Amino acid sequence: MEVSVLSELPFFHLDTAELCRDINDRYDSIFSHSELRDFINDIDVVHDINQLNFDYVTESEFNSKFASLADRNLISFSVFHVNIRSLNSNHRKLCQFLQLLSVSFDIIVLTEIWSSNIDCYTNIIPGYNFYYSLPLKGTVGGVGIFVADTLYCSENF
Repeated sequence: MEVSVLSELPFFHLDTAELCRDINDRYDSIFSHSELRDFINDIDVVHDINQLNFDYVTESEFNSKFASLADRNLISFSVFHVNIRSLNSNHRKLCQFLQLLSVSFDIIVLTEIWSSNIDCYTNIIPGYNFYYSLPLKGTVGGVGIFVADTLYCSENF
C-alpha cells in the first residue's frame, strides 16, 4: 500500500527559514505544556552532540557499544536508517545485516527504495509493518519505513 505520509506533515512545505519563523511565532502555544517545555529546556544539546561518535564500526563493535548503552538503560527508542539504493536489489543484504546486530530497532528507515516490485517486500522483516512513499516520476527514489508492530502507528492521508 503506497503512503505519501511525508507530504502530510505540517511543516513539509516550509524551508528552514520559514520553519524557524513559524516556531518562533508559535513558541508560547507549542510549548505551553509545562512538562514538555521543561524537558526541552533541560536538554543539553551541545553536550549530547559532542558525545556522539560517527566512526565507522563493524557489527561486532556496534553490538559492543549498543550493549554498553543498553546495560545503563540509556536507550528508550531506536531508529536505524540506510540508503538502500533499491530494496529490490538489496533486501537480502539488509536482512542479513540486521540479523548480525544485537538490537531490534523500533523503526527502520530506508531511503531510495525505488519502485521495482515494492509490494513483494512488505513482509521481509518479521514483526514490522511496512509503509512507503514511491517516487512520483521514474523508478529511483522513495522512502520506506518499517515500524515495529509493538508500536501504534496511524496512517494519515
